[in-house]
Amino acid sequence: MDAFRPVFVIGSLIAICLISFGSLATSESAAEKLVIGLTVPEGSPDEKFQRLFISEAYRRVKIEVEIKHYPMKRTSIMANNGLLDGEAERVGDYSERFTNLIRVEESPRSLKFVANAANPAITLEKEEEGWEALRNTSYLVDYHRGVKKAEEKLTELVSSENLSKIDRVEQGIKRLKSGRTDILITSDYWLKKA
Repeated sequence: MDAFRPVFVIGSLIAICLISFGSLATSESAAEKLVIGLTVPEGSPDEKFQRLFISEAYRRVKIEVEIKHYPMKRTSIMANNGLLDGEAERVGDYSERFTNLIRVEESPRSLKFVANAANPAITLEKEEEGWEALRNTSYLVDYHRGVKKAEEKLTELVSSENLSKIDRVEQGIKRLKSGRTDILITSDYWLKKA
């Protein structure tokens, strides 16, 4: 872990739960079961936390819930199209892009995006500007596939030839350590778990 360091914090990610409009009608029936999509690896500490949080919240309102695991992008599409009743832990403005979802304001935790580098010579001017500090950078930048907020910001700021997607944070850390990338964008939470 000490082989790389945070360059700066670039934004906040509020972990939220979302439910689809379609689930509102079905949840009134005690016989129905809500199906919630998770995007974290099954059996991981993150998955256990989300499963416990969601199961307990719905148990308290006497609604049965089933948890299913899918990749981030697929979960978004399925929930927005009514194939899932909801999903967990998305950014605050997520429901603006996926209009068939309603944001549940209760947030189990808050995360921050951070830019990490292994090379101590890497610095970014205007760190206080957050995402903007990456505009037109010549550094190679990796981010986690399926993290919509990071994708939207980075594709606007970093040239496509300098931008790569990773499937897991551990993969990004290996790429940093080996010099195959210069900066890894991830959440502070995921970085601690890697």
